[in-house]
Amino acid sequence: MGDLVIPVLNVIAPSTPADFVLRQYGTAGEKIDAGMSLYQDPTNTLIKKASATTAIKAKAVGIAINSAEIGQGIGWVGSNDKIILEMGPILVQGEIYAVSVNDGKIVPYRELILSNFVTIIGWAKSNHELVVDVNVIGSVYSGWASFAPKITPVLDTSVYAVGDVLFNPVEIPNATSVNGGDVTLMGFQITDESDQAPAFDIYMLIGNIALGTINVAPNIADVLASFYIVGGPFKVVSGDYADLGGVQTGYITFGPHIMNTNIDSKSLWMSAVSQSAFTFAASDIKIRPMFL
Repeated sequence: MGDLVIPVLNVIAPSTPADFVLRQYGTAGEKIDAGMSLYQDPTNTLIKKASATTAIKAKAVGIAINSAEIGQGIGWVGSNDKIILEMGPILVQGEIYAVSVNDGKIVPYRELILSNFVTIIGWAKSNHELVVDVNVIGSVYSGWASFAPKITPVLDTSVYAVGDVLFNPVEIPNATSVNGGDVTLMGFQITDESDQAPAFDIYMLIGNIALGTINVAPNIADVLASFYIVGGPFKVVSGDYADLGGVQTGYITFGPHIMNTNIDSKSLWMSAVSQSAFTFAASDIKIRPMFL
């Protein structure tokens, strides 16, 4: 597939007052076209074309929303603003995009190679809309996303109500390579052996802290929720599943979500809140998180 070929006139940033506040501006240190990935040169604060070839140039700030010559003003969107940028019909829906090795270019993440420094630029909401969600990973590419071991939470066998805690926290060991490390969550593979396609919300935590009592409404303390919950709710809905005859399975994906483990741990924990009124056997649900 290669680098995106972005027609300059196709790049249209949202123009609501709220979106204008999120735009950022600087001075171009070289010729830049709208739609290019940008970084700020730390030696002179000028804005230049980003590249995955070095850690400094890969530290992207966003995507240019206008073209500029050297010394002219340049605007961009990025920095986790999650602005939807119109790019024209050049994207693949659901694809994750990153800074390319070629100056200013954007490439599908899966096409990077092992020597490239990784910065996620965003993901395609449709074939023409890019959700700009810049995440500087800060390390060289280590391969495509991988699944963590299968997690089998223990479920209550009494009927659930909508809004009840579905299962207590389950540990995902070695989610990061070092204590207090960062990891990018991309999605979940869900298997439902009850064949009911249940809806539920997944929460990621940095410790074994319960959201509340299983099969009862959550009641986690405010201070514990603000510290321990690092992701969620990640919504699993009945339409996410495929019926394979006696079992339902689905892959739930979303834009990259960076989270960290606690300073003394490499583990994350996963819990969930039911959004369906179903009854299960204790081991009916299996979940595999997918990380970069």
